[in-house]
Amino acid sequence: MTLFTDTKRTLQQNNIRAKKGLGQHFLIDEQVIKHIIHAAELSRDDVVLEIGAGIGVLTTQLVPLVAKVIAIEIDSSLINILHQKLVSYNNVLLFKDDILKVNMGELFAGLQPGTGLQPGKGEGKIKVIANLPYYIVTPIISHLLQAKENFSTIVLMVQKEVGERLCASPGTKQYGALSVFVQYHSRIEMICEVSRECFFPEPKVDSVILRLDILDTPAIVVKNEQFFFKVVKASFSKRRKMLLNALSDIGIGKDRLVEILGEAKIDLKRRGETLSLEEFGRVSDLLGPG
Repeated sequence: MTLFTDTKRTLQQNNIRAKKGLGQHFLIDEQVIKHIIHAAELSRDDVVLEIGAGIGVLTTQLVPLVAKVIAIEIDSSLINILHQKLVSYNNVLLFKDDILKVNMGELFAGLQPGTGLQPGKGEGKIKVIANLPYYIVTPIISHLLQAKENFSTIVLMVQKEVGERLCASPGTKQYGALSVFVQYHSRIEMICEVSRECFFPEPKVDSVILRLDILDTPAIVVKNEQFFFKVVKASFSKRRKMLLNALSDIGIGKDRLVEILGEAKIDLKRRGETLSLEEFGRVSDLLGPG
């Protein structure tokens, strides 16, 4: 029986239809599952957080490979299916929850030696695997990276266009504030493309698998991280504006900006989309509080 046939049968038997409001598209390609697992470089000592367990097609492949799987699914109609599929495993924890409302510190508080829920060796950090609904990718990535001290690796399947934005280089039309945010916190790699035909129901766009390796220290060192991202956000808020005009919106006079951009060796005619992380860092350090 193919994964497609099994998925359709499972959904029909449980009288379930994919919910558009949750962006549900069920993975039906076994080769894609293999790509995801390979990208995560799993070991027997790993603890994996799976976001959006669905009907368990990936979850059931993960649990024999690792020490513990923490599976989170927001759709209550899928929880019973997951319980049925996972009942024979003793190394999986299943939660019906919204990942954006999960406090990562509290979720992983029990993952300490002696509890039976020990994370992997070395740093003892968790690996994340997620097939993210297209409409909520940015909030979930932000939520994960704000709790990055808990994670070593994040493997995501996202809409191709979003994946290209996350990986984008300065000077490209895809490059934006989200690119800077992700690349500041992690080393990102596009693993492969995934055809829309690998899902049921079939979405209107293709996807990509990404791997984010969380950096022990950010990609650049800045004096004030909060102000750094304020500068980045302002620089991309009006893409057609030159940096000089865009940054004036954060309340700094143009004369001062001219002086700072000159000191940072940034041409006054450049737009924010052309600046590297290092250049954003120089501007931020010169403009902002220490």
